[in-house]
Amino acid sequence: MLEKKAVLKATVTDPVSIVCGLDNFMKIDSELTNILWDVTDALKPIVKALDEVVDIVQFDCPIHSYNPTRDLWQYVDELVNLVKGRRWLHMCGPLKRIFTHLVSKGKYKVDVFHCHLFGKEEEENFKTIEDNLQEFIKSGKKIGAGVVNTAIQDVPQQVDGVKTIVEKMKPLERLVGQDKIAALSPGCGLTLLPKTTHLILERVAEAHKRIRAQQCLT
Repeated sequence: MLEKKAVLKATVTDPVSIVCGLDNFMKIDSELTNILWDVTDALKPIVKALDEVVDIVQFDCPIHSYNPTRDLWQYVDELVNLVKGRRWLHMCGPLKRIFTHLVSKGKYKVDVFHCHLFGKEEEENFKTIEDNLQEFIKSGKKIGAGVVNTAIQDVPQQVDGVKTIVEKMKPLERLVGQDKIAALSPGCGLTLLPKTTHLILERVAEAHKRIRAQQCLT
C-alpha cells in the first residue's frame, strides 16, 4: 500500500511585521511605505522558490491585528498573488479590528486564515467570528483553528490533553460547520517550547484522528 504523502507548508513573515519588528513594533508612518514595498520586493523570489517545493505557503502576520499602518493587506496580497498552490495566512492577537478585511474577497486573498482560539483571545475571537458569520461564509475562506494553548511553560504537565483539544473544537464546528475548518493546530510560539513541541504535535494528531472518527459515526 502506498504511503500517504505528507503535506508540506512553508511560512513567510509578511513585510509589515518585518518592518515593525525592526523597531520593536513601531507605528509605521507614510514616510516608511517605500521601505514596506522594498521588503515586499525582496521577499518575492523567496515566495516563488517556496511555492515550487511546498503544498502550502503561509504568510505570518503577527502585527496586523494591531493596524500599524493603512491598507496593510496590500503588501501581503502582492506576495499571495505569486503563489500557485494553497495560500494560508496566520494572524495573531484579537481579530475584531481586522476581521472585516480578513473575510473580504478583495483583501487578504488567501484560502485559509489561521487564528488563535485559546487563552485570553479565545472568547473575543470566537465572538468576532460569530458576529461576522455571514460575511465569513460568503468569503469562501476557511479557518485554521489554533485551539491548542502554546502560551505555557515548557513542561509536559501544561500541555493540553487530547480530550481538551477535541472539546475545544466542538463550539467552532457547531458555529461554522466542519467543511469551513481547514485544520486544527497549536497556536504560534512552538520555538519557545523545545521540550514540549513534540508532545503538542502528537496530541494534535491524535485529536484530529478522534474528531475524524466521530464525524464518520455521525
